[in-house]
This record gives sequence, C-alpha cells and structure tokens, in this order.
Amino acid sequence: MDYTAYLYGGVTIAGAVVAFFALGFLGVYHLDLIVQYLPDGVGPAETSLVLTCAAFAVGFVFALPLALLRAYAPAHLRRSKGLDREGVLWAPPYAIASAFVAIIRGTPFLVQMFLLWNVFIFDYPRLVLLGEPTSFWAGLVALTVNTTAYQAEAMRGGFQSVDNGQVEAGRALGLGRVGIFRRIVLPQGLRLVTLPLTNEWISTFKTSTIVGFFNVIELYYWAHNEIGIELARPIEAFVMLTIFYLTINVTLSRASTALERRYRIPGLGSMLPDIGVRSESLRR
Repeated sequence: MDYTAYLYGGVTIAGAVVAFFALGFLGVYHLDLIVQYLPDGVGPAETSLVLTCAAFAVGFVFALPLALLRAYAPAHLRRSKGLDREGVLWAPPYAIASAFVAIIRGTPFLVQMFLLWNVFIFDYPRLVLLGEPTSFWAGLVALTVNTTAYQAEAMRGGFQSVDNGQVEAGRALGLGRVGIFRRIVLPQGLRLVTLPLTNEWISTFKTSTIVGFFNVIELYYWAHNEIGIELARPIEAFVMLTIFYLTINVTLSRASTALERRYRIPGLGSMLPDIGVRSESLRR
C-alpha cells in the first residue's frame, strides 16, 4: 500500500497547525480569543450543515429525473435535426430540463437568492415553519434549486459515461430499459459521480455563506457580525470561519475519496484497468 499521499497530507496538516500557532504568537491574531469563542460557532455551523444537507438531499431527488431526461433523450432531438413521433413526446420535458439547467448554471447564486428572498418576503413575510423564519426557508429553497441543476449535470455525465457495450449486453440478455438502467447504468453511474457530487456538496456548503446576508444565523453571519463587528475582531472572526470550513470540508473530502476507492469497480472511469498488475506489463 502506498502511503505517500498520507505522508504528504500529514505534513501539510502539521505545517498548517504550526503556521496557525506561529501567527498567533507573532500577534497577528489573538489565540486566547479564538479558543474562547470558537465553541460559540457550533450552533451556526449546525445551521449551515442543515441548510446544505437538506438542500443537497432534496436536490438529488429532483436532479435524478432531470439527468435522465437530458441523458436519454433521442439523439436526433439533442442534435436538433427534426422530430419524429418519439421526439415530439420528448421535446417539451427535454426543453424544460435543459432550460432549467442552463438558467441556473448560467446565473450567479446571489441573483437567485435575491429573487427568491423577495418572493418569500412579499408573499410570506411572517412565515414561521418548524421554528425557522422566512429568510431560512428562502435560503433553503434557493440552495435546493441551485444544487439541483449542478447535480443533474454531474449525473447526466455519469450516466452517459457507462460503456454502451454493457447496455447492448443487457438488451441481449432480455432486459428492458428500466432493467438496464436499474441493474447496469445506475450502479456504475453513481460510482462515477461520487467525487463530483462530493465536490458539489462542498460547493453548496460554501455557497451557504451567502444566506447569511439575509439574516440567517449561519457560520458567516456569526463570524462577521458577532465576532468581527460586535467584538471588533475581524481577523479572528475569519480565522475561526476558516477553521470550521476546513475541518468540515477536508474531512468530507477525505471520507468521500476513501469511499470511492472502496467501492470503485476496477477499470471503471480509469485509463488503465485496475487488475492488480504493474502498468509496465500493460505496455508490453
């Protein structure tokens, strides 16, 4: 087993820890203040995680059918070379799915957040659901809409990356479209998009900072207002914010990488088949 990556990772973490304490001892920021107030960020961190996880989970449910529409529309429909009877049936949902993905991926999240926030504020100004105010639900809906489009595109790429020969083999065995998708495409496609979906979760988690501009007490709101403004300690505020985001994102990233390696199908999504032989022997 190659431990080089773990060695580099350990050295990097150790270097970051040394730099953190060194800058504190040099007076760039106050270590005692960070240690004192860091536990106060646990609650806002939970809010950020709830927003991210809920939006990602709901977005996954909506992204799957969007990905199917975009991945398995008739080829001539995707190339805009005319429509037959099947194309006429596919055209409206395919157009809606493609337009949704293009609009969401083509506009900044801040614009989407402003739009939905104003809709909620004017239509449901006093909405309180499950103990959360209107701004929380506006942020959750905005994050859900945003991540749905990006997850749909990631899954579409994963489904279309499954080798067509395996699909043909499934047909030869008598499997229908649903059976081929459930037994062949879906298991392999999800393995292929494990890392892209993890990256999307991390991106959504970082994007949730924008929700803080709309009075949702998440990590950024807490650090900026309660530490940076009220205590007049902006450097310490963003050092604490960095600690929270790095701890959560790096942990998830490493866990996702380990999971992907554990359940990866040998040869799937790699240039060389992983069959337990040296790469030199493959070149002979």
